[in-house]
Amino acid sequence: FMKAPTEQDVRGRRRARKAFDVPPKPFDWLVVMDFEWTCDNTRRVDPLEIIEFPAVLVRCAFPPRIVDEFQVYCRPTINPVLSKFCTDLTAITQDMVNSGVPIAEAIAQHTAWLRSHGLSGSGGDAAEGETFAIVTWGDSDVQQALETEVKGKGIERP
Repeated sequence: FMKAPTEQDVRGRRRARKAFDVPPKPFDWLVVMDFEWTCDNTRRVDPLEIIEFPAVLVRCAFPPRIVDEFQVYCRPTINPVLSKFCTDLTAITQDMVNSGVPIAEAIAQHTAWLRSHGLSGSGGDAAEGETFAIVTWGDSDVQQALETEVKGKGIERP
């Protein structure tokens, strides 16, 4: 009626190894970004233009630590005058953006900053096989502000 289990019964069925069997490797670095862009509470500002391009580089190895910071103010070209609401909300003044750089220059400076830390600036690859991820407060930083501005101004996307 009952037979002894076979070796296959004990081992179980073989199955192909799946990618999700191995836990994903955590990132070695995080590049935390939080853009500020032109805004107003009384009229629609279109298109949005980034006025502050900041980043913080975080080493994820325990304990995580901030390694470096990057910040540059950008000079808006389509809506060059900040609203009072925008200045009150962001604490970024008209003088700060007037002395800022064009968004294309800010992107170039940021890419150079990433490379100075051994990060390629694209593809999430870092020196010696390390990985990094760009982290933002929300989707609107990249999908709305950065994407809209680079497309609208014909700038190559970083």
